[in-house]
Amino acid sequence: MKYYSTKYVFCIIYIFIISIGCSSKSPIAPSKHIIDAAYAGNSSEISRALERGEDIESPDKYGETALIICSANGSLNSVDLLVNHGANVNAKTKMHATPLMAAAGGGYTEIAMILLNKGADPNVKSIEGTTALMFAVGMNYIEMARILINHGAEVHAINSKGQNALQIANKMKNPSLIKLLKYAYSKK
Repeated sequence: MKYYSTKYVFCIIYIFIISIGCSSKSPIAPSKHIIDAAYAGNSSEISRALERGEDIESPDKYGETALIICSANGSLNSVDLLVNHGANVNAKTKMHATPLMAAAGGGYTEIAMILLNKGADPNVKSIEGTTALMFAVGMNYIEMARILINHGAEVHAINSKGQNALQIANKMKNPSLIKLLKYAYSKK
């Protein structure tokens, strides 16, 4: 039996939850091999799938591309391989979750840096209005929050619950995170 890290399981469950029931259309048939390889975090199999000409942007039935899946499970080598083969760093699930949101929710700072350096937009909102910064703050990832802010994340963005990142940080009761966000608020 395979065991997965808690972060991976949380990210996949979260992306699954925000992706359920968002389309009345039947699921898109994915390029099964690249998606399976992405879930396994197997960069060698992803590479073989790309060599066979599988569609790098083919989503699974929840709208998750290989890059979103690999970003959520912390598969640094696979993310690097996919972005270097032209994967869309701003791809969205059916609920508009992005690879950057997946990396932010998992605390995967190296993956976030790769995505940001390849043009990922830190201000994309999910259907719920949640940004990558809000995902990072909600998980108490101060370094991730710092990276996102330094790459232009909008600290004043409001989600569908009427909350901004600072309000989420206050609920998390993390003084360092609150201090970082208050400083960022004062600068914008």
